[in-house]
Amino acid sequence: MKNMEPRIFFKSSRNVAADTGLSKVSLRAGVGAFSLMEMMITVAIIGTLAALCMPAWTKIKDNSMRARDVSNLRGQAMAVLAYAGEHDGVLPGRINRGVAIPSTVTTDSKRTYYLSTVLIDAGYCSKDDKIWKTVCGYGADQFGVAYVVNSGKSSVPTYFFGNRSSTAGATTYDPKRIVSLKSNLDPDKDPKGKDEEPLSQIWMITNADGENYNSSTTGGLSNSLSEDVRTPWGGRHYVYFDAHVEFKRSGEYPSVN
Repeated sequence: MKNMEPRIFFKSSRNVAADTGLSKVSLRAGVGAFSLMEMMITVAIIGTLAALCMPAWTKIKDNSMRARDVSNLRGQAMAVLAYAGEHDGVLPGRINRGVAIPSTVTTDSKRTYYLSTVLIDAGYCSKDDKIWKTVCGYGADQFGVAYVVNSGKSSVPTYFFGNRSSTAGATTYDPKRIVSLKSNLDPDKDPKGKDEEPLSQIWMITNADGENYNSSTTGGLSNSLSEDVRTPWGGRHYVYFDAHVEFKRSGEYPSVN
C-alpha cells in the first residue's frame, strides 16, 4: 500500500510567515495593534476623566493665584511697616493712590509718586516687579497699576499716605503717623472725633479694579482702568495695618475706597 503523507490542516505561525513573506517583526506588530473600537473607547475614557478632573484643577489653580496675591500684599504691608518703624511712625508718601508696577516707572522724577518705587529706593524691598504685579492677567496691570492704597479724602484722617495733585492751587497733604489713624469710613457719615480703631480693622492696600481705580476715582488719569476690570475670584484681598490679609467679596468691601 502506498504511504500517504498526513494532511496538515493548520500551519504554524512560522510557516504562515514564511509562506506569505511576512517578517517576524511585522507579525508581532499586527498582534499588538489596537482596533478602531478600542481606540474610540480609550479616547472616551480619557475625555471623561479630564472632564471630572477639570473642576478640581481649576480650583487648585485659583487657590494658587490667591495664595500668591495674599503673599504679595503681606510683603507690601511688611515693607510699609518697616519704613514707618524707622521714620517715627510716619507712613511713606506723598504718593498717588495707585501703586505702579516698578518697571513701568521710567522717569526718575516720578519714582517719588508711587508706594512701590518709594519703598524700593529706600531699601525696604526688592527692585523687581514680583510683589507689585498682578498674579494673573485680568487687566489691572495693562496700564502699570495692580494695587491701590487706602489714601483718599474718605479716610479719617484724610489721605493716610499724603497726596499729590496735578491741579494748580489744590491742597496737598503729608503722610500721617500710624498712631493717628482712626477709620477708613466716609468722614461725612462718621464723626471725626471717633476713637482710634485697632490697626487690624483699618485696611492698607487692596487689588486695583475698575471700581476703585477708574477714571472717576482717579480724576481721569491716563492709567485709569476700564470699568469692567475685575479680579478673577469675585472680590478683593485686603491687607490691614497689622499685616493680616482678608478676602472680601464684591459688595462687602470695607470702605468707599
